Amino acid sequence: MRSALADLDIDDVFGPEALNEMQRVFDATCRELGETGADPRIRRAIALAIVQHYELGIRAPWAVTASAVNTGRGVRGHTPQGPLVWWRPEGTAQVAA
Repeated sequence: MRSALADLDIDDVFGPEALNEMQRVFDATCRELGETGADPRIRRAIALAIVQHYELGIRAPWAVTASAVNTGRGVRGHTPQGPLVWWRPEGTAQVAA
């Protein structure tokens, strides 16, 4: 399935490293959303959320993924019930509202 990021004209805005990071975040978000992440409308919303974070300089993968997951759920009308908690490899928790 083609990535919604590929449909956006962002190659001249971000370098290859940032584009690869964005693609990894996009893939992780779609996996987290399961079947919901296959809807083209949701995939586009996720891609736009990721790009907006990178434009603002927010590039921590856990924060961008958490926000993109909430965006994907919001498109379907689901309201998050609280902060998302992501455990980092070293055992510390990161919370994204």
